[in-house]
Amino acid sequence: MRRFAGWIYAAVALGALIVAVTVPATNVGAGDLDDKVAELVERIAIRDMEEMWPLVREVEKLGVRARVAIRKAERANRIKNPKVSVVLAYALYRMDDEESGLAALIDIVGNEKAPAAARNAALECIDFLEPEGAGARLFKMRDSVLDPEVKIVLCRVVWNLDKNPDMRDFLLQYAESDDDTIRIRAAFALAAVDEFDSIRSTLRELAPPPPPPPPRLARLYKEQRDLYREARRASGLAEKPLIKKLSNRVKELEEQVEALTAQLAKKVQPSSDPLLNEVIKTIETYYLDEDRTKRKDLINAAVHGICLFGLDKHTSYMDQKTMKDFMEQINQRYEGIGARVSKRINEFLSIEQPIYNGPAYRKGLRAGDLITEVDGESVIGKTITETVAMLKGPARDTVTVKVFRPGSALTRDFLTTDFPPKSRKLFPKELQEMFKDAVGSRVNVRIVDPGWNEAELTFKKIDIERQGITLQSVRARMYPGKIGYIQLEQFGERGVEEVETELAKLERKGMEALVFDLRNNGGGLLDAAWKIVDKFVKGRKLIVYSKGRNPIRAPYTAYYSKDKGTHPGYPIVVLVNKGSASASEIVAGALKALDRATLLGKKTYGKGSVQQPFMLQSRNREAMLKLTVAKYYFYDNTSIHEAGIQPDVVVSQPEISAGVMEEAERIHIGDATNNYVLKHYKRHKALFEKLAETDYGNPSAYPEFDEWYKGLKTTLSRDLARRYLRIAVRRRVQDAGGEELPPDLVDDFQLQRAIALALIRVGKKVGEFAQYAFFADKMPKDDNEKSSGK
Repeated sequence: MRRFAGWIYAAVALGALIVAVTVPATNVGAGDLDDKVAELVERIAIRDMEEMWPLVREVEKLGVRARVAIRKAERANRIKNPKVSVVLAYALYRMDDEESGLAALIDIVGNEKAPAAARNAALECIDFLEPEGAGARLFKMRDSVLDPEVKIVLCRVVWNLDKNPDMRDFLLQYAESDDDTIRIRAAFALAAVDEFDSIRSTLRELAPPPPPPPPRLARLYKEQRDLYREARRASGLAEKPLIKKLSNRVKELEEQVEALTAQLAKKVQPSSDPLLNEVIKTIETYYLDEDRTKRKDLINAAVHGICLFGLDKHTSYMDQKTMKDFMEQINQRYEGIGARVSKRINEFLSIEQPIYNGPAYRKGLRAGDLITEVDGESVIGKTITETVAMLKGPARDTVTVKVFRPGSALTRDFLTTDFPPKSRKLFPKELQEMFKDAVGSRVNVRIVDPGWNEAELTFKKIDIERQGITLQSVRARMYPGKIGYIQLEQFGERGVEEVETELAKLERKGMEALVFDLRNNGGGLLDAAWKIVDKFVKGRKLIVYSKGRNPIRAPYTAYYSKDKGTHPGYPIVVLVNKGSASASEIVAGALKALDRATLLGKKTYGKGSVQQPFMLQSRNREAMLKLTVAKYYFYDNTSIHEAGIQPDVVVSQPEISAGVMEEAERIHIGDATNNYVLKHYKRHKALFEKLAETDYGNPSAYPEFDEWYKGLKTTLSRDLARRYLRIAVRRRVQDAGGEELPPDLVDDFQLQRAIALALIRVGKKVGEFAQYAFFADKMPKDDNEKSSGK
């Protein structure tokens, strides 16, 4: 409860500080500034939360010349001592370094590892400073802030700044909590925004039965409300008397609120299980490999087992690293070199595609390049997860990678143990066969590709400065016939905004129908799914609702459409398959149920459950439980959990058989296609750019294709060989242009059917467009799909 009172005091004390007159800067020499700031940091660090605010004045007295030193100290303390960072950030804002101050305060609010008192103090600073745009930035954090104590304050602050009604609704939900502590906090927050009518029933429940004295809790929150108002009206009063007056009263309130909450709160401490203790003790004492008997690791393994085998497949325990990876995926942002990669355990790391605005691309890395070492350490024998972790790190830090480009000239001594049987991307089968019986001997190998100039080809060490990488989740284009196409890869923090941006672009170009591709989209944020459906549905209609067992973490929550921002009613075809899950199914199912779209493809995955993250205090908030807490339902009360959604038009995608993949592996099709591109790209650059757009399914469109195909000596058909070659050509053209190409229509039968159906919906036929001639005869001859009015 002391933390709660801390943020009340912060609000009152800050109110007094805000009305004070400007403080003249102390004349401090430049050489003394770091020492002066360090001294203040030490003084702030040893004070309680309610005692540190007067030191803001002393920070400001150092003057604008000290801002660099203050910023440095603020960043250094943001993780290890957040309350110090709050004071320094607040001072920076008041010293006209508004962007640095606000950014630091918002970062502290979002730090789940920081104490709640520090996070709430940062929120109170933002509330009093009222920076432009801060409410919107905090609103975006509503799902990532998990601690109810902090979330209640966040809701109140956003309400104060922007009067966002969603925040009031959150507070009202918390005010109905079964947890008395949460109810008290929510009641205080609602009182602070003058929302008394909505919490009268809560207050009556918390009050003692009649005949009572005046309800103590009601008196407490009323006095707290008066203190807020007095602080806001305090303009012109002397600073020190006001702080003293308010601080004395807050201390009295702190004691009373703490005592009352202790009576109401029901805290149950879990007891350890004798069976678990006995098993762990036995393992620690007798297990053969002592390195595997660390108690923390055993407990982690037990928790993993509970989640995996005792609950459901969507519940999981995440340690610090797994949790970081999960949040990076949701936030669509991480810090690293910027590349999509693949790897087998005994191979080098292959660059599948560089992120074209990332540092790896700027340093010359291209698709197909192989990273052999990271900071001097070989990647052979490491998993892809381990290797990627070596590449990631803080922005602006430098990582050194050793890169080999297949087909380049290379002279180097190798032990034959450097030729593991599966390392085919670098060492062709001839070398493997040549040295398979000479394990351990040293050989000198020279690999030269005839299509490249040796002078250009090297085995390089490259220093790459890591940066923050923002992952785009949307790709879009306009196909002939004014058919717009949007592919959404995941429902992350930025997905809604990206979809809106691309819709606006397509509509400006005259889009008449939309193909919305959700294939292999495994889901993401429920809130994002609702907002995307809302873009296409007019009026107030129930899109989806969720409901769980716990009324606080998973209350009944209904998501309705709103008229504001609705896009025109053009026909929509949604592409789905068995990889479409969770949020994807909400969008697909709702648009289908509301008669707004036609679904095409294969049945979806069938994940109708909702997970929420719980930061674990027993692991210092460095571990998380992603727990299934609810299911979601459509307007007719149906759930698709484990059932999936059947599309209106079932269309299978031709799959490559295991036999074909084995044959492609046997002939090293990746090496063959890369060598073809290396040999022909420079001479046929303009042609390759056209082929990357479309080759109309014609192998002969590629220069010297027949000669190349004959040299493969394969049972693969000409068309399958063309498909493999097309992948390599498109990848090279992407790299040369520094921009990702739109999805490939040529070999995507489901997309072809979706475009044909979209054309039917707007009264056109696929045969009317020359660009579609190569697949027009594969489309259904009868137009039975016209019957749907979607």
